Amino acid sequence: MLKKSFFLIVGLLSMTLLAGACAKLTPEERTAQTRARYFAELNGFVVLQQPIEEEADPMNPPAGDELAAGDGGEEPWEASVDLSQDVLLDIVIRHDSFDKLPWLTVDITMADGDRELQNWRVWFETGGIEKGPGVQFSHTLENVDYEPGFGFSAEVRSPVPPEDRSEYREFFDTGG
Repeated sequence: MLKKSFFLIVGLLSMTLLAGACAKLTPEERTAQTRARYFAELNGFVVLQQPIEEEADPMNPPAGDELAAGDGGEEPWEASVDLSQDVLLDIVIRHDSFDKLPWLTVDITMADGDRELQNWRVWFETGGIEKGPGVQFSHTLENVDYEPGFGFSAEVRSPVPPEDRSEYREFFDTGG
């Protein structure tokens, strides 16, 4: 009985020391550990198109035939309107951690099938998100060269290599 008690005490003491050693993470390691428990999911997107308004050049007015009606009743200048395209993204961010991050960097990718076309890093204020189903955020990407068939994805990159951490806001206050 005494021998069992001794081993139980030694085992508990060893576990306590091991837990204490594991709990001594640097602020950067703690941020990385918490960040690994965050998730982002694209909930949908809408492409917003607006005509690009060009200022009229008083020194170079349009020629008379540019203002005339086309053959099919369409104005010739209507067929060649340049458009600005913004993309409105709805992203759900959630976590399953007891610790919270005040902000989170989400990697967003536009792709054509398996081919990545463009990437963005977007910061979201996440200090108010409780553990659980998450919160939906909206973010607009401006002047995107979007074409029908392109898709978007959102993810929380984990792990973030130390050499890239300066591009992720959640690491700013940890010296990373």
